[in-house]
Amino acid sequence: MKLIRNIFYALPLPFRKFVRQIYFWPSDFFLKLSGKSKSEIPPNGKNFIGPGDFEKIGNEFFDYFKRYGQIQPDSKILELGCGMGRMALPFKSFLNNNGSFHGFDIATEGIEWCTNKIAPNDERFHFQKVDIYNKLYNPSGKINANEFVFPYPDNSFDFVFATSVFTHMLPADLLQYVKETYRVLKPSKKALFTFFVMDEIAQNLVLQQQSFLDFKYHEKNFFTISKKIPESNVAFEKEWLNKMFKDNNFEVIDEPFGSWSGRKPYLSFQDIIVLQKV
Repeated sequence: MKLIRNIFYALPLPFRKFVRQIYFWPSDFFLKLSGKSKSEIPPNGKNFIGPGDFEKIGNEFFDYFKRYGQIQPDSKILELGCGMGRMALPFKSFLNNNGSFHGFDIATEGIEWCTNKIAPNDERFHFQKVDIYNKLYNPSGKINANEFVFPYPDNSFDFVFATSVFTHMLPADLLQYVKETYRVLKPSKKALFTFFVMDEIAQNLVLQQQSFLDFKYHEKNFFTISKKIPESNVAFEKEWLNKMFKDNNFEVIDEPFGSWSGRKPYLSFQDIIVLQKV
């Protein structure tokens, strides 16, 4: 099973999308036929942001945002890599007219779904396509991620988050995103990011074949499951992450572990790191 999983996650994105559409076609067809499908939730075959229950995972992380980010109905929220709106959806019934939600992504189909399905004609929500190069998700992108400047003013947001984004980025790109997060985040406010964090315990579990993914290729400051497409899945060295956050004036507030490595106890699937702007 793990071998099949690693082969699938190492495939170029068009092939992964094709496999998903074929695999989920019967269930998507009968769900639509039954009339039980929801307009805001993409069919599994079109959902490129990962496995799992779309609505359930969104609600799970919304609880984390409230717990760790201390968000309020009038908060200004920024999501890095908003995908198809899985994390944005719970904010529709939470934000008041003074609150706002901004999200950007490199995938056209994600931004189109968010704009047309998640929050059409809702002035609280703003979704934007950015043409950033990523070998997995946007190989024709014109902007280098390590040079990308977020299209927002300084000190604009009360909370910034990214889920399953930095698991597909390389160190120089992550560093730029962290710097930009610091710039657009208001003083003393928090950010929440998910990672595959590779510490000694996680590395031993990977070697013992206890992990969900086989991070067998070790590069400078990170591990990957594919040398051909490193962005397929990326695990960062914990020591490097901690130093990088400190060097960029972030304090690590909390870091609940995920289950991906096989460790217990865990909070979610990926590791979570909560940061505060110093």
